Amino acid sequence: MPIHFRSFWPRKNWDSLLAAIAGILIIHSFCRHSGIGVSPDSVDYISTASNIRYHGTATNYSGHPLVNFPIGYPLLLSGIMWITGQDAMSFGPVLNEALFAILILLCGVLMEGFAIRSKLYKWAILTIIVLSPCLLEVYSMLWSETLFLVLLLLFILFLRRYLAAPDAASGLRRLWAPALIAGLACVTRYAGITLIATGGLLLCFQGDLRIRGKMGRLLYFGAAALLLPCLNLLRNRVVTGTAAGLRERGIESFGHVLRDLGNVILGWLGAGEDYGLWAAVLAAVLIVVFALLTIRRRRSRSTEHIVHVFFVVYAAFILGVASISRFQQLDSRLVSPLFIPLIWGCTFWIPGWMSNLYRGMGKPIALFAVFSGVIFIQTAQLTSYAENWEGIRDAGIPGYTENDWTHSQTMDYVRQQFAKDSVPVYSNADDAIWFLTGLRAHTLPHKESVGERGSLMGLDRFYVVWFNDGYNSDLLNIDKIAQTKRMVWTKPFADGAVYYFTSR
Repeated sequence: MPIHFRSFWPRKNWDSLLAAIAGILIIHSFCRHSGIGVSPDSVDYISTASNIRYHGTATNYSGHPLVNFPIGYPLLLSGIMWITGQDAMSFGPVLNEALFAILILLCGVLMEGFAIRSKLYKWAILTIIVLSPCLLEVYSMLWSETLFLVLLLLFILFLRRYLAAPDAASGLRRLWAPALIAGLACVTRYAGITLIATGGLLLCFQGDLRIRGKMGRLLYFGAAALLLPCLNLLRNRVVTGTAAGLRERGIESFGHVLRDLGNVILGWLGAGEDYGLWAAVLAAVLIVVFALLTIRRRRSRSTEHIVHVFFVVYAAFILGVASISRFQQLDSRLVSPLFIPLIWGCTFWIPGWMSNLYRGMGKPIALFAVFSGVIFIQTAQLTSYAENWEGIRDAGIPGYTENDWTHSQTMDYVRQQFAKDSVPVYSNADDAIWFLTGLRAHTLPHKESVGERGSLMGLDRFYVVWFNDGYNSDLLNIDKIAQTKRMVWTKPFADGAVYYFTSR
């Protein structure tokens, strides 16, 4: 079915509007205790946005150029700061509520364009999306995924619009919109390259264009989509000599990463344990099935086909990146772009199957089976929601705005004692120190970085602020430092400690 922009009208999409309002209320309730959630990545975004707004430099809290992440999301934050006159922590909840509402509305519009439409199916999927622990986690944090997921759905929407009439006189003009959106996604998350790859594959699949026509449109799409990310990477190369920051070599095998992906998917279904080999098998089966559907329906122009292609491309990308470079363990946040495509890709056939059943016992039984499946998923999601709400209601969203960090004894000591001290301060959570005190500390050296270790060990004296919740196995720990330096004194606290080291 073609997608028309009048589908955004409340009269046409009232069910999605109600779901969007519910999503806004949930995110608002999450942020009531202590505001929007903040993680180490969030501190990079906040500090860079502030420096862009007030100093015109794309540097983070440590004074280093932002290269580990693209510049797009901090630019958005700085633009809102300029318009509103508020800082990111003030407008963060409202921004995320708006982005989550847009995401839900886009889901409703896209489902109205499925090959076979069903209101019951749409309502069921919308409730799953609104109550998804995966999406609620993303939209309760100040993360670039909040924008990336919206751009993903916009990309699917406009690419579907192009595929609906690729040979029309306006066909080529319709291609610039998905190309621009893919480029914006790339400067929001480096993983946005998967949107460009998805678009390129679908252009190659077009059976009604000759090779010359395909090549022309591929070049047009690629040039438009790659312009912004190439400018971002060029800027990174100029200011740091690297395209996307220093990346350490991966230590996890492909099988291990595949298992992590399967465990994340199982976690979305309410399974909270490590299922080992079975998790890897699940992830592999899903990728293979979606790939086979992509090949079988390669000439299709449907929304469902775009979803299948993206699922395969993004899964391959995230598995490859996590296998060849040092990466945090795959978690729900990193895999979140697959959540909606997974739900759609696994269930799109249900409305057609239901409509083709003959009257009699078959249809009620099938309806009961589908209803039971929805209840199972929702029960798992509501159970997870209830568990998360217990902590969020009393302590805030996990991260640097949570009570454990805002009421930290160690942080209070740092705030009181180090404001005027000229002795260098190192920490395993230097970003938290900047965010909660405004003071600048240095991050502890990585174990594998000879240069970083040499810089620390060459100092005559320094402090180390250690937070128990900031533990990172990649960083040098206190015992390793004490093997080379003399620990003069230590001040222990309930949540960490402060150490003073000098030369032996």
